[in-house]
This record gives sequence, C-alpha cells and structure tokens, in this order.
Amino acid sequence: MDWAAGYASAFRLMSVDHVTWADAAQVAGLSGLSAAASVDGDAPAIDSADATLDRSLGGDGYVRAWMDAEQDGEVVRVPIGTYLAQASMADGEPTSTARVELYSVLQPAAERLLAAGWYAPAGSHGPTVAGELLAAALDAPVSVSSGEGGELGENMVSAGESYLSMAWALCGDGWEIVTDGMGNVTVRPRPTSATPIPERAIIGGGISTSWDLAGVPNVVIATDGTTTAEAVNDDPASPTSTVSRGRRIEASASGTRLADETLQAFAERSLSEMSTATETAEYEREWVDGVRVGDRVTLPGHEGSWRVMAQQVKTGCGATIQETATREMTTYA
Repeated sequence: MDWAAGYASAFRLMSVDHVTWADAAQVAGLSGLSAAASVDGDAPAIDSADATLDRSLGGDGYVRAWMDAEQDGEVVRVPIGTYLAQASMADGEPTSTARVELYSVLQPAAERLLAAGWYAPAGSHGPTVAGELLAAALDAPVSVSSGEGGELGENMVSAGESYLSMAWALCGDGWEIVTDGMGNVTVRPRPTSATPIPERAIIGGGISTSWDLAGVPNVVIATDGTTTAEAVNDDPASPTSTVSRGRRIEASASGTRLADETLQAFAERSLSEMSTATETAEYEREWVDGVRVGDRVTLPGHEGSWRVMAQQVKTGCGATIQETATREMTTYA
C-alpha cells in the first residue's frame, strides 16, 4: 500500500474480548477519531482518544479502532489503536451520534497502587520486573524484549507508586514501555533503527524545527586551585556557540579530571560533554504503517535519526498524523 498515493477508507470500532484479546464483534461505526499518544508518563498521556460513533456504547470495555484502506482494488486492514472505553451513555440505546472517551490499555496499571514496602532487589533486571508488574495489573498481553542493560544497582523501593509509574522507573533511561495498534504492551530497549518518512508523505507546510538550548554552555572554566583554563565554543556553525547565542553562557568543568590530562584538555572535554542540545521537529503526515510513539524515523531534508515523542491521529479522508520527533545533537566536539 502506497499511503501517500491516496486511498479510500472506512472505519469501525470492534469490541475486544479481555481474555483472548481478539476482536469480538463490531459495536459501532466510527465517523471520527482523534487519538493522542506520547512516549512516557501516566496512562492517559500515553494513549487517549475521543471518538464519534453512530450509536452509544452499552458500557465500559476494551475496543479496537480499525481502518479499512482500499487502493487499486487492494484492501488493507490497519489497527489504529486499542483502548479502554468509558462509555458516555450506559443504556446502549441507538442515537444519531455518540461520543466516547478512550484510554490507554495501560490505564488499569495507573489505577493500582503497589503495597507499601514492595521492592525490586539490587541485581535484578529492571525491565523484566517492569513486565511482571504490568502483566499483574493489565488485561492486555505483555512481553519483554531481549536487550542489553537494565540491571538495578540498588534496591528500588515503592513509596506509594502505581504499578505503571514503578514500571517506568524500573525501565531506566535505556528501556521504554510501548503499545501497538492491537493493544499489545512491550517493554523494550529504545530502538536504534529508523523508518524513513517519505517526502511526499509530508502534508502542508513541511517540517518545522526548533532547538532547546536551555542550560547548554558555550564556555567551560576548569581550575585546579591555582591555575584556570577556559574552553570556548565560538564556532559560527554551532547553535550554542558564543557567535550564535550572542553572549557567553558559562559553566564550571564537571566530572573527574583524568590522569595525565591537562587542565585545558579537561575543560575542552567537559565543554564537549555538556554540549548536547535537543532539536524538535513538528509536521503533519500521511499514515505510515508501523510507526508508533517511541519509534525512530528519518525525515526528508533533515539529518540524523529522530525519536517519535508524540502523535495526534485524526481520521476522516484516511488517517493523518500530527507528529513531534526529537533528536539529540552534540553542538561542540
């Protein structure tokens, strides 16, 4: 399916059997869906949606939104998302339209608190324990991918956290919790491979970018008590340099000076290590199957690999996505 070439689409909402996690029956036609997702935080921020249906739901439960896309006689069925539905009407009587609030399948893990004193012992694999917590709290299937790192250096003790917030804490910086369109939950290492976003998939005004330069110095000063050394980023091509910023932004050298390292070399190394800035890209695009929050993409006309941090999916004539992606860049080497 060439998603950028145009296609006919229809949408439907299916109930989901909470035991088998398979579709059970069509519960409503779906005339509009606005779904938001972000890469971390509590469940409502991870995945939530607002849907317009051709009838009201009879109560709460799990539902799955599908898009049937047809192009040149080929029909592809794509799961837009699986959600925990909170029905706006409980009587189930047909109406011309009804709205329903949809929440992440992770929501139940945000609503349950760990017992006081619960802890994960030092030496255990944090992501594996995170998966066990999620499996205990969720109806959705949970899996833990293989990968490097994640061992806990010390006991991690609960102080009243929810199952979900503790699971995120156990993931650390190198792992994450993601859901796919079928509502399957995966604890995985943050990906390194990237999916290309075609240039013709970008809609409207193209890709806008901005830098978060707060706290990034362009001058680092190191001292040993008697001597002072100064490293200066004055590269006009660097967005954090004294030239680009128009002023000196100073910081003291951090970390430990290496054996046989000169004071000037220590200042230069510290400046390089502290010169990491985040670039944010925002754009609207056509549907590209398989790209979800947490995945990495490459963007036309922009260097590097970008991590998808947030998506806003809207249905209508097909499905379009407002997307935010970021990349970290060393601005002084």
